[in-house]
Amino acid sequence: MTRAYGAAAVADVPGAAADRRVFSSPLARRLAREAGLSPEGIPGTGPGGRVVRRDVVAAIARGKGVSVGEFVDSKHSVPHLYLRGSARVGELLALRRRLNEYTGREGTAHITVNDLLLKAAALAHRAVPALNVVRADETVPAYDSVDVAIAVATEHGLVTPVLRAADRLSLTALAETAADLAARARTGRLDPHELVGGTLALINLGAYGTEEFAAVISPPRAATLAVGASRDEAVVVDGQVRAEPVLRATLSVDHRLVDGAVAARWMREFTSLLEQPTRLLL
Repeated sequence: MTRAYGAAAVADVPGAAADRRVFSSPLARRLAREAGLSPEGIPGTGPGGRVVRRDVVAAIARGKGVSVGEFVDSKHSVPHLYLRGSARVGELLALRRRLNEYTGREGTAHITVNDLLLKAAALAHRAVPALNVVRADETVPAYDSVDVAIAVATEHGLVTPVLRAADRLSLTALAETAADLAARARTGRLDPHELVGGTLALINLGAYGTEEFAAVISPPRAATLAVGASRDEAVVVDGQVRAEPVLRATLSVDHRLVDGAVAARWMREFTSLLEQPTRLLL
């Protein structure tokens, strides 16, 4: 939710000299208070070092990023189950080229491979709703729509803004929303509520040439999907050997929330969507 800036407020820093003050806007102070942060501990980038909205959002983003300590805690406290799958993505890449030829003429969003992966993951969640859950205390809430956290590399570390109702968005709307979230994540302009939630996180390292990896789950989400780059491999199609681009993905699930059969059904649905990409347009 976006609000207009008001006049600057001034707060004394506890324990500081009487003439040492931290300036912050009312909006920045409100956002910091709602997030449990103190403006006095946030570096300001506004005029004269004033703490403004973008500074608070950046601080919240840094807090929402998964630290090394949190990775260790997750590995120790969450029973991880890993499932690996592969898909022939020649048709998926061809569909992306055709879509971008069309959307380029229409002036709409450029569709990336990551957008197609997001849509496939969201539709797989819709098909296998037992994976669309989180852990909350001793309960396991389930959801009607699919919210997916997108991993975005920023100068402050990994940030995971959440794409809401990804299963209900058209592919072009999804591409536009994902691009907007990523751009604002890199410039610290996300609203705090955009950094929380999601039942699945998607981490795509294909742009770096990584072919396959496994990712740690970030509780309370039930799963993380790790996707690498596609590469040409020899595959057998109708009894004939030929080279086709193959993409590999690893699904990490919290075994307390999701059993192996559910995760296997999800992976089968996900890879099927990648190999039959016109289903992503329905």
